[in-house]
Amino acid sequence: MLDCILAHEFSHVQQGYLVDSVQQELIAYQAAAKIAHALDYTVGKQLYDRFLALNPANSKDLDTVLALILDLASGSLPTQTIYKSLPKTQPQGAADTAIAAIRQLSAAGIAGIQALRK
Repeated sequence: MLDCILAHEFSHVQQGYLVDSVQQELIAYQAAAKIAHALDYTVGKQLYDRFLALNPANSKDLDTVLALILDLASGSLPTQTIYKSLPKTQPQGAADTAIAAIRQLSAAGIAGIQALRK
C-alpha cells in the first residue's frame, strides 16, 4: 500500500501546483488506484476504485470526491479540516492561488490546534 501512497503524492508533485484542490486530489487518488490495480492490491482496490469513474472536470463528481475523501479521513478531524479548506477546482491566477494558499495554511493551523487538543 505504500506504493499507492507514493503514487498519490508523486501525482501532486507531477501536477506542479503550489496549492491543492479537490480536483487535484481526485487525480492523485486515481493514480493510487492505478497502482493498486497494477500490483493487484485487494485493499487498495477497495479504497481507491470508487475514484476511477469520476471526472476531474465534472463539478458533481468533485462534490462526490470531497465526500469520499472526508469519509476516508473520518478518524482524523485535523485531516478533515484541511480537506474542507480545498477549493473544488484548481485555482487559476495569482490572486485565486494566494487566497487558496491562505485558506489552506489557516486550515493547517487549525488542524494543528485540533491535533494538540486530543
